[in-house]
Amino acid sequence: MNKQALFVFTKYPEKGKVKTRLAKDIGNENAYAVYIRLVNTILKEVSHLKQTDVFIYFDKYQGHYPKEFIDIKAQYKEQSGKTIGDKMHNAFVEGKKLGYEKMVLIGCDIYQLTQKDIQQAFSYLEKSDIVFGKANDGGYYLTGMKKVYKPVFSLSQWSHNKVIEETLAIVNALGLKVAFTPTKIDVDTLDDLKQTSLYDAFG
Repeated sequence: MNKQALFVFTKYPEKGKVKTRLAKDIGNENAYAVYIRLVNTILKEVSHLKQTDVFIYFDKYQGHYPKEFIDIKAQYKEQSGKTIGDKMHNAFVEGKKLGYEKMVLIGCDIYQLTQKDIQQAFSYLEKSDIVFGKANDGGYYLTGMKKVYKPVFSLSQWSHNKVIEETLAIVNALGLKVAFTPTKIDVDTLDDLKQTSLYDAFG
């Protein structure tokens, strides 16, 4: 067991159930293909991490690893909780119970996410209580911590453009020292896709 853990949150790949907002513009087939490319790009970066235990958290785990995803060394789990906040909190609680000193959680919507970004997040936890990677849509694609701060995940609403703003208000109220990895593009819409090199293949 290593001292740090990475939690990768993703959806089990099903056509018509991933990238639904994007699908309105480019169709279910292309949206599905974009999703697979996003996940595999991130998993490839994750596979290069050293001294890090990786846990892939599916929205619903169907008993076997998806054949569409590249195979990396990881443990597979199912997300638990009602809201995305609950699910993230529960992953960190589980990680802490397992004895990890540093924990980072990422989503799979960022085409530009690199191994360096993730490693930087772990490094920031040497001197910071919590770390975030802001997304262009007002949310965040990454968060990390050494201790579990439940209030950080207590937002009443999650699908809006003030998520990181409201979360940071809680962080500041708790008096936590925060650090940030670079802001990235969350690929949820056609406009987002146009800002990445993926657009050439699927736009």
